[in-house]
Amino acid sequence: MKVIITMAGEGSRMKKFNLPKHMVKVMGKTLFEWSIGSLKNFFGNEFIFIARKSHNASKFIEEKCRDFGIKNFCIKEIDRTTKGQAQTVLEAEAELNPDDEIIIYNIDTYVNPKQLKPEDIKGNGWIPAFEAEGDRWSFVKFDSNFKVIEITEKVRISKFGTIGLYYFKSFKLFKECYKKYDYKGEEYIAPLYSLIDDVYVTIVDDVFVLGTIEDIEKEVWKK
Repeated sequence: MKVIITMAGEGSRMKKFNLPKHMVKVMGKTLFEWSIGSLKNFFGNEFIFIARKSHNASKFIEEKCRDFGIKNFCIKEIDRTTKGQAQTVLEAEAELNPDDEIIIYNIDTYVNPKQLKPEDIKGNGWIPAFEAEGDRWSFVKFDSNFKVIEITEKVRISKFGTIGLYYFKSFKLFKECYKKYDYKGEEYIAPLYSLIDDVYVTIVDDVFVLGTIEDIEKEVWKK
């Protein structure tokens, strides 16, 4: 399994801090540390970091991987703005085999690592989700067996939003769905599951979303 970390966005929501998003600190840790720490149970897999070249993130990533004990990783730097997270994932293609299982994650969400376990993965797709407020999430509806019935972007079809972690049975499957999906705007990942059968959800509840200044202030206040 390969773990792809997409961190090549402009970080426009964090410009107040005058730092690349991954370096912004919350309660003594960078967003990078909070987010990657969520994946403790996956540290034995290879990590592929896709970063923005202008952020000069390589040394930072290398140091943090050593701290975490992530021994197998590579860094891909890009110098352009992609159309969204889904397109960013394709930048890792040279490091992947078509049959590689992949997990895709961001750098602005913390989940208690005890709640993200490889043994919970099943099906052609797997999506951890949580009870989310508002309508800014990717939302998922599922049956009594936690099998996905419907998934939408920014349309509240249920109270469960995705945490931003996405599993695909193979990179080939991800790429095929990407090519087939008719994007009308930003290229999000969640809608691709509408083209896949046998997708399952795991519900998690110890989640801190840190994607905006407002999110950070809310979580700090809760502490």
